[in-house]
Amino acid sequence: MDHLQTTDDIFFRSGALDRDSAEAIVRNALVDADDGELFLEMRHSEMLMIDDGRLKSASYDQSSGFGLRAIAGEAHGYAHAGELTEAALQRAADSVSAVTRGYSGVAAQPPVSASNMPL
Repeated sequence: MDHLQTTDDIFFRSGALDRDSAEAIVRNALVDADDGELFLEMRHSEMLMIDDGRLKSASYDQSSGFGLRAIAGEAHGYAHAGELTEAALQRAADSVSAVTRGYSGVAAQPPVSASNMPL
């Protein structure tokens, strides 16, 4: 089995997202972009805590998600989600494709706080 088949099995075997749908969504999101990418991630971790030769606790965690980025001129759009579903990818695609329609954002300044005055 080659590496691409392995990654396809990991990310697309669950049925919540299939490769053809993912490619179509990303292609449509990046149609007028200069560049862009889809980053898929799946993480598994196990933890065993042993004290004085005895197992005190054990845990297992599995998480997955993605990041989608689009670049159009000087504008960059990025969206991410902690689930690998077609609906989540479509929402992200709608967000990042805004950079190809001339939208951009600026970093907001923190609000001036009237509380927590120094004594």
